[in-house]
Amino acid sequence: MFQEIARLFTTPLRIKVLKFFALQPETRYTVTQVAAALQGNKHAVAAEVRALERSDILVTRADRTARTYAWNGSYRIADAIQRFAIDATTPTDDVLGKAFRPLSPSLVVAAGMLANEERGTVDLLIVTRRPKDQRIAKVVKVLEATTALPVRYAVMSVSEYQARREGYDRLLRDIFDFKHRVILGKV
Repeated sequence: MFQEIARLFTTPLRIKVLKFFALQPETRYTVTQVAAALQGNKHAVAAEVRALERSDILVTRADRTARTYAWNGSYRIADAIQRFAIDATTPTDDVLGKAFRPLSPSLVVAAGMLANEERGTVDLLIVTRRPKDQRIAKVVKVLEATTALPVRYAVMSVSEYQARREGYDRLLRDIFDFKHRVILGKV
């Protein structure tokens, strides 16, 4: 058992690949898609995916166009690994706050995957006086590399946020009606 766990958590990249599949168990991906999402070297990611396939934590399917991989939910410790991936690798409020604090946003809300809410439509809501600031995308890219998953986010100006709040906008209701965490600012 311990050797099996040690094989699964051998390298940081393998842990990222493992988390990527564990948190998206219903979806199939090619190595190219995984490498792009993790911003990793395609050959290194391919090696880690093959190693996880040999361990039976990933299942594969080959069709005419490409070979795809998916999470093996019937693997005997698959549920435990999924819980571990969520609990141990979801960024804390401090990590998210430090990432966004230099941008001086008015409000940052973690929802969706970052709040362990499967029904979320976005993972981050960022309300700022400068919604077109290029640094926002850079911070999100860093978070994507940290979380090993694509981060869905919405950026709004303060006036747009207030108008949407008053109009009971569906996007904001999807965020605030389900689990969410206010990282910076006040709702």
